[in-house]
Formats: sequence, structure tokens, C-alpha cells
Amino acid sequence: MDRWKTKVIPNFLLTYLPNAPTEFQGGFTVEHNNSFWWGVGAKLKQSYMLNAGVIIKDKLRIGYAYDAYQTPLSGFESGFNAHEIGVRYEF
Repeated sequence: MDRWKTKVIPNFLLTYLPNAPTEFQGGFTVEHNNSFWWGVGAKLKQSYMLNAGVIIKDKLRIGYAYDAYQTPLSGFESGFNAHEIGVRYEF
């Protein structure tokens, strides 16, 4: 068995809501040796995303994501950035 194993995982999301614009999001995540990951993505005409995290004992994941918005979210904003911390436990 190879000591280092790398997986590339693509992701796509199409969101449709009545009375709202249809949104497309896509990107990929690269997972190394089932111990850590990093990824990039984009929401069409809205933002770019970066994320990274660690896998603890195959069940617990802790990660960080950063979104850089290219367009304002409303008429009163000039397009801010977002930070996100996530914790995931798999049963």
C-alpha cells in the first residue's frame, strides 16, 4: 500500500428557488492521505472560495473556509468577505 494517497473530489451545486436567480457553484477538494484537505470553488458571478481542514481519527473533521465576494449582497454593501469554521462528526 502506498504511504501517500491523494484524492481529488469535484463538487457542483445548482440552486433554484422561485422568485430568486438560479445559482451555480462548483469546485474541487484535494484530500491527502485521509489526514487533511484543501479546496477551491466559485459561485457563478458572485464569489470565490478557499477551504482547508484536518481529519481527526477518521470521524471528526475541523475546517476553515474563506469566501471573497465579487458583487454586493445588497444595495447597501460593497461586497464583503466571509470566514467560516466548521466541525463535522460522522456517525
